[in-house]
Amino acid sequence: VQVISRVAEFVVSSLPISGFEFRETVSGTHRFVERRRDKGELPFSFSIRAWTDRLRELLHPETREFFRCEIEGTVTLEGLAVAAPLAGTLEMSVVRKRQFVYDFTFKSAGGVAHRFYGHKDLSIFQPLKSVTTLYGEVSNAKTGRVVSTSVAYLDARDLPLLVISVLEDRDFRTKGWADDFLTKPVAPRE
Repeated sequence: VQVISRVAEFVVSSLPISGFEFRETVSGTHRFVERRRDKGELPFSFSIRAWTDRLRELLHPETREFFRCEIEGTVTLEGLAVAAPLAGTLEMSVVRKRQFVYDFTFKSAGGVAHRFYGHKDLSIFQPLKSVTTLYGEVSNAKTGRVVSTSVAYLDARDLPLLVISVLEDRDFRTKGWADDFLTKPVAPRE
C-alpha cells in the first residue's frame, strides 16, 4: 500500500488538473420482485455525470475517496419513476472488489425515496462485457426492502464517447454542462 501511495502521490503532483468528470448512459430492463406488481421485463435507464474535484484523494489508497466519484443525473424505471433526479457515488474498485459500484438514491413518482445499488463485475476474460453490463437492484430507501432487480448495458459503441467525455471536460467544476442531457428521459436502445 505504501508503494501505491507513493506512486499515486507522484502521479497526482505532476498532473496539471485537480479533478475530472465523465458522462455515462445505460439502458436495459428491470422487473418488480413482488408478484402483484410483476409485469415482466420493463424499461430501465439512467444517465449520469460522474466527477471529482479531489483527484489527489481519488488516487490515494488510504482515503475514503479512493477511486470514488460523485454522480448525479436522472433515472427512469417504468412503473416507478420517470426522469427522476438521482445523486450518489460511483466506486471504481478495480483491484479490491474488481467492480464498478453504482450507489444512488432517487424518489419515485409517488415521492417515495429509493436506492439503486448496482455493479459491473470486471473480468480480464470478458473485458467488453465486464465494462458494459450492470447488474442492480432497487430498494425502498427507508425499509431496505428490494423492490426491483435490473440488468442494464452501456452500448459498446458508446465506449469511445465515454473516454472522450473524460478528456474533453477539462473544466470539471462547471455544472450545468448538460441540462438537457440530465433532464430528458433516455429511451432504451433496441
